[in-house]
Amino acid sequence: MASCHNFAPLATGVVFYAIGYTGINFLQQLVLADLVPSHRRVLVGNLMLFHYFINFGVAGKITGVLEPDTGAGVPACSPF
Repeated sequence: MASCHNFAPLATGVVFYAIGYTGINFLQQLVLADLVPSHRRVLVGNLMLFHYFINFGVAGKITGVLEPDTGAGVPACSPF
């Protein structure tokens, strides 16, 4: 999707991504429902989403190290 030159392939890629992501989440919840007792299901289901919190706290620091600083307060690859 990052190499699209117009909107149509980008929209198609986003649709395929959304269908795949929804399918993976559905299968994950289905497997959890089979493996985890019902009184622990909410806890385990929420633990499966914990990586988003880790990503939120760490991604900016990793990106800041990888991107060169232009001195203007804006990263080199920023569109602004």
